Amino acid sequence: MPASARWDPFSDSSLCDAQVKEAVEKSRKMSCSLIYVNIGLLTQEVRGKRSREHLTKLKTSVKNLVQSTRPDVLCMSEVGSYHCTSKGALTEQEMEVVIKTCYDAWTEVFRCDVGWVHEWPHPYLTLYNKCTTEITKAEIIPTFVNTRKQQCCAQVLCCATHGCEPFDVWNIHNPCPPRPVSLTDK
Repeated sequence: MPASARWDPFSDSSLCDAQVKEAVEKSRKMSCSLIYVNIGLLTQEVRGKRSREHLTKLKTSVKNLVQSTRPDVLCMSEVGSYHCTSKGALTEQEMEVVIKTCYDAWTEVFRCDVGWVHEWPHPYLTLYNKCTTEITKAEIIPTFVNTRKQQCCAQVLCCATHGCEPFDVWNIHNPCPPRPVSLTDK
């Protein structure tokens, strides 16, 4: 084998799929797969005439994400309004529809017990696999990030994979300010 070549266990035909799958599963038991995603679901998309279309796209996106990454925890931001106030936020009933859409998407891919964390009216939604992960505490707190003279907030979770030490997760969304003029603008 040339010095520059590297052995790739996934291309070695001497390893069967079951051995590779077993090795991956063993390594996953000692870790937590945590995925952050800005879903950019605006309130008007849930309330508008095309709400069913937007929710179908959301479900497809969550299904694809869960299938490709197999997360233990999926932290989403920009769920409804990106402000941490009730102004422009989804109503509690609208949020229930979004939660059900995301929950159904996950359980259609993997048959597992899925939990969720959301505190109205904040723009965060976290789904997690209860078979691998436990969320012992969840809260929304003000953050040090100040955007356009508005107080931002963060979703803070205390998580633990079964049998391991707990760890904190901060889901902070800081909306971008209006785009400044760049050198390519005319």
